[in-house]
Amino acid sequence: MTEQPQFSEAELARLADGSLPAPRRSELRAQVSDSPELAAALAEQERAVSLMRALDEPAPAALRARIDELTGSATARRPRPRRRWTLGVSASVALAIAIAAVIVLATGGTAAPTLPQTVRLTLAAATMPAPSVDAADRGRLALSNGGIAFPNASGFQTTGARIDTVAGRRIATVFYGGPDRTRVGYAIVSGAPLRVSGGGLVQWYDGVRFTGKHLGSTSVLTWQQSGHTCVLAGRSVTGRTLMALAEASQPESS
Repeated sequence: MTEQPQFSEAELARLADGSLPAPRRSELRAQVSDSPELAAALAEQERAVSLMRALDEPAPAALRARIDELTGSATARRPRPRRRWTLGVSASVALAIAIAAVIVLATGGTAAPTLPQTVRLTLAAATMPAPSVDAADRGRLALSNGGIAFPNASGFQTTGARIDTVAGRRIATVFYGGPDRTRVGYAIVSGAPLRVSGGGLVQWYDGVRFTGKHLGSTSVLTWQQSGHTCVLAGRSVTGRTLMALAEASQPESS
């Protein structure tokens, strides 16, 4: 007779989201490693957690109501689970599916990346070495996104890069060491321009509109170039430093 797992669905959920204390986490991991069925359930739970964590901004009231409606209906129709641990998995997966469905209904398709998601990438760790300088143009790096090349700016040293895909969009980010040992992340988001809301300081340079704002302790500068969104961000970085790098990013006038 198969031994039943010695933990509840709540513990399985906490194991997936990383909130379970370390000693208990090790015990549960050992049980999961001995059960392909539990391993599959944990993988589903972790996918659900990943999807829910992708939602950076609070949902509007109408969206929350729709999620409650969908998840309530799903719960009412769900058959009673045969094992105790399956309830938590089913509930989280149902919630994740409902959230995804509501986003599609609300946007007409896959949601675009948000500005906070993009800023988070500019503050993240590099996963690639610093791009080399473009041999054909010493003022540019040999890395671009959406037809926009990253600058080889005077006073800034490239320290690394990363490539991510968020909501089906390719986001390329290059990290620079700026004046006074500051760190600046420069992200270019492919596709249609992102929505940048909440006001901010607007300034113009060579016909381009730049919007500066703060997200917590992070200084952010955004603009549109070649139909795409460019985002510069860093902690303890002045607006002047961000603007200097943004100016170096602009194509030379013909």
